[in-house]
Amino acid sequence: MDSLGFSRKPDRHSDSLQAMPSTTSISIPTTVRPNGGSGPLFCFADDRLDAEPGLRVAVTSLQFHRPGSRMVVLWKGLHQGFIDWMSQWPSVRCELPPPTRVQGWSSKPHWIRSLFDANETEVIWLDSDLMTIDCPERIFGELSEDTIVLAQEPRCFPNQETVRRTSAWNLKVGRTYPFMFNTCVVRLTRNHRQLLEDWCRLTESPHFVELQRLPFHQRPPHAGSDQDLLAALLCSAQYSWIPIRLVPSGDEIIHSGGALYFPVSERLRSLFGRRPIFVHAMGAKPWTILDRCTAYQGTTWKVQRLGQETSPYAAHARTFAHVIEMPTPWLDYATLGGRVLRWMGFGRDALRGLPQTALAQAARQLKKLVRSGRI
Repeated sequence: MDSLGFSRKPDRHSDSLQAMPSTTSISIPTTVRPNGGSGPLFCFADDRLDAEPGLRVAVTSLQFHRPGSRMVVLWKGLHQGFIDWMSQWPSVRCELPPPTRVQGWSSKPHWIRSLFDANETEVIWLDSDLMTIDCPERIFGELSEDTIVLAQEPRCFPNQETVRRTSAWNLKVGRTYPFMFNTCVVRLTRNHRQLLEDWCRLTESPHFVELQRLPFHQRPPHAGSDQDLLAALLCSAQYSWIPIRLVPSGDEIIHSGGALYFPVSERLRSLFGRRPIFVHAMGAKPWTILDRCTAYQGTTWKVQRLGQETSPYAAHARTFAHVIEMPTPWLDYATLGGRVLRWMGFGRDALRGLPQTALAQAARQLKKLVRSGRI
């Protein structure tokens, strides 16, 4: 048992990784790197007041799999209880986010820039709804200072290419990818400072700001969010020299929460491959949707709740329930159907929620056939 109070997992895919009650104070032995010292700075940030459960899981899981990591948490809802909880880790600090002229997702490059302004040389941004489930050194351990790290967007999302994004911003195309990036994981160094400045500049452009007033599904692909701007820049001739280390969907990151986010093909590869490193709680957050006090009603929400109840994120979050030191009614949520589906997962991420995914993919394919007139 380690100092977090866990027993190490006997099976890398199993739900048998159980949180063991700690008989000592929660701490992680570490050689603390001071702020501004050597090594990367991991950053979690959020301007939503209800983000605390995700932030606590994110910090705890990273400390478990990479003890002693230097971290900063930028959170608008900062309060004394959260600060006291964070104080158990000397290598972690929390602050209010610096003010920006943009809001929401578009704040990301501005918050990252503020860390470089404070003399950091390498920043790894992890979304507040991202959980670490294996050692991230597999990704970040051997990288040049020129290399940027980005996650891959779920394959089920539309507009999965980069060329239109680059062209729409009147940038000369330098390279293209048939898929899109997701900025739930971003690694930048001081060598990317000009890229970061241009990324911030695009988030403040009148064209982008105007389009952000539209509902997300009505926005054009080149201006959906901050990640579309970064993709446009990275695939332009000016920045095509920057190596990109992709965190592939299914192999190293599981996008969790939607029936189509973790498709059957990715599940099969994951079943026989190495354990993924991250689980990303996309869309509606499990700590919100699985709270019985919320007012979500109707068949759609019932289906979404079932998906969250049986999701890899919820399964792994239960491991850290006793460590995050706050009420977790969302992890106690259980239905008969959910229990059966969890049992059918046999403790494997690739099998959790597989029946829902298979049905959703079949329904999607049937719709395509109907629309094409083949049925």
